[in-house]
Parts: sequence; C-alpha cells; structure tokens
Amino acid sequence: MKDPLVSVLMPAYNCEEFVENSIKGILAQGYENFEFIIINDGSTDSTKNKIRSFSDRRIKYLENTANRGLVATLNLGLGYCKGEYILRADADDFAYPYIMENFVRFMETHPDHVVCGANIRIRYADGCKVFKYPADNDTLRVYSLDGCPFSSHTFIRRSTLLRHGLRYRDDPHPL
Repeated sequence: MKDPLVSVLMPAYNCEEFVENSIKGILAQGYENFEFIIINDGSTDSTKNKIRSFSDRRIKYLENTANRGLVATLNLGLGYCKGEYILRADADDFAYPYIMENFVRFMETHPDHVVCGANIRIRYADGCKVFKYPADNDTLRVYSLDGCPFSSHTFIRRSTLLRHGLRYRDDPHPL
C-alpha cells in the first residue's frame, strides 16, 4: 500500500456493543487510501476480540495494557498517523459511506483550509436530531475560543497541525 493520504484514529474502551459496526462503517468508505489506527485503551470486556476479528490490511491495532484515558490514548495515536489528513472516529459511532471521500475532496481543493467539518445526526429511540455547526470563518473562530466547534468524529484536519504542537488537551477550558 502506498503511503495513506488519510489516517483514521479510533480509540476504543469497553465498547463491545458498538465497535464492530463502527469499524465496518470506516472500512466501507468509498475512499480507500487510508490507514486505520485503532487503539484498545485497556478494555476489560470483549472489545479487543471484536477489533481483532477484522483482517483488513489498513488496520493498525495498538493496545494500552491499562486504561490511560481518552486524551492520552488519542495523543499516543497521533504519533502513529502517517497521513496528510487525520480523521477521528469514535468506537460507538457510524460513519456515512462517503464522508471521508467528501472531506478529502474538499481539503484537496482548498489548500488554505486546515480543517473541514460536517454536521452530525444523533439517533434516539424516539427519532433523531441534526446538529448543524457554523460554516463561516468568523463564527468558527469565536466557537474555537472555548474548544472545538465540531463533534470529534465529524471533522478532518491537516497533519501539519501536529508539527505546530497541537495535541488533545485534558482541560477543554484553559482560562
């Protein structure tokens, strides 16, 4: 496999009920030039077995021997990302089949952008709700003052941000 253009980073902790569908959603993407880094964060249920049941060459499985927590696990995973773009996936979410392709197309045609986000749809027992995020740069900047203006798994970022020292933080409100 040539160097992947996209690195998908998925932390997983005690998510045996959802992790298989989440992995299937990433592997079923219309876009295929990606690596899929899955880090089992010391799960005590059958999460490890469910992840290891997949034999796709794009999957790189890592394992913390004990639960280190989300931020430490994500920052560990960033060190393994080889792609120009980094897309985070949560082990209890499902990705629409062409979200990666749409993100890559946008980023490739907008070299001046460092992130690209999408709205999310959350399904509840009694229906679903769509959360729409701001689309203009000024509003995004204001939202960014208090944290990330996107849901974790609905935005892609350029890996060049890592060279500027940007990592996940334990404290979302530093002020």
